[in-house]
Amino acid sequence: MPARSLPDLSIRENDEIVLLKQTISNLNIQLETAHLEIENLHLENNALQKQIVERDSKIKQLITICSSTKKVIKKKCEFSVSKFNTSTGSQNTDTRVASIQTEYQKQDLDTSKSLNNTKEKVVKSKIMIYGAQQCVGLASLLSDLRRNTKYEDYKIFAETKPFAQTEDILKSVDYCNLGSMDKIILCVGENDSNALKTTSELYYVLKKVKNATVIVLGVLNNDHQNERLLNYSIEKTCKMFTNCHFIRFDTFAKKLLNKMVKKYICTRVNMLIDTIDYEYKYLITKTNVNMFNYTRHNLRKKSLMHENRKTQLQKKIYDYFPKLNKTKSIQKTSDQNTFFR
Repeated sequence: MPARSLPDLSIRENDEIVLLKQTISNLNIQLETAHLEIENLHLENNALQKQIVERDSKIKQLITICSSTKKVIKKKCEFSVSKFNTSTGSQNTDTRVASIQTEYQKQDLDTSKSLNNTKEKVVKSKIMIYGAQQCVGLASLLSDLRRNTKYEDYKIFAETKPFAQTEDILKSVDYCNLGSMDKIILCVGENDSNALKTTSELYYVLKKVKNATVIVLGVLNNDHQNERLLNYSIEKTCKMFTNCHFIRFDTFAKKLLNKMVKKYICTRVNMLIDTIDYEYKYLITKTNVNMFNYTRHNLRKKSLMHENRKTQLQKKIYDYFPKLNKTKSIQKTSDQNTFFR
């Protein structure tokens, strides 16, 4: 029998070894990359942990700031030795307790009074402006003028109705609640054609307003009637009331521009308000307010009487000659005729 040859296993073993070496090298490369990734993750993790620690510390600080109460300075209660006896006994202790309670009650009353005073100071007096074209923009100018005043601080309100008559302007005066220190500024008769109607409506409103002081402005322009006669009739009605003041404007104010006219009116009004407040604050005491109003009313009455006397004394030429009665002259002529016959 011929001899059989064994298979050559060396070739296969060499191929397998090569494959195994390649796989080992690939695995080594993968391990190195994995190690690098793990190191990167560790670094990122450490950075994130640091950020978390910093934020936690900030949150704790904010919580402590928010939860912390305001510091209150406490004063020690000191009681004078002269007021309280140091002797022992039940009666002395009772008297001490009673006196301490009364002192605390007094302190509470003082604090309540101070709080009430602060509340009263907050309430401001008012200046109400009612009018037509002449009063447009007066409120803003008056508030600018009265920023640095030494006297009363007012809240200024305005209700202007351009080209409206007195009846429409004075309707809203009935609805406003006014105090003793409040002021009303009225401008009436700009668009009226009848002076009697304006004065009668003004008289009706002034009769109602008794507490507040009223300031009536003179009319500068009126297309329907003479301004001088209208202002004279309005001034006469204002003189009938003690709480009413009339401002007569000069004739040169018509020639000024619109802005200059408004400034001129505001300065005159502001001066009058300051004088009224000055009189009330310094010249007149609270006990003599009624006496002051009484004397002012009497003075105005006397001035009206004086004006009436002036008109009576102003004689004309024919008043200086004696008047002859017609009946007596006729009788004399008839008697003379009979005598000569």
